[in-house]
Amino acid sequence: MVNGCTEEVPELSSANRILADSIYRVEAKLVIKEVDSLCALVYKENFDQAIDSISKVRLKEIEKYIPSK
Repeated sequence: MVNGCTEEVPELSSANRILADSIYRVEAKLVIKEVDSLCALVYKENFDQAIDSISKVRLKEIEKYIPSK
């Protein structure tokens, strides 16, 4: 039996290599889609937060020039 603690390299038949390759291709596409959607979500959140921070800084700069009553 092969596990992560051994140096043993499994010998796969041609059919098993084709099966493993097919499974990898399908699963890789699913993982890539999920990661891409998470990246888009995080990007939007970070972008919105950056815009808010920049807006606050600019507002404070503008308020310096407005005489207070």
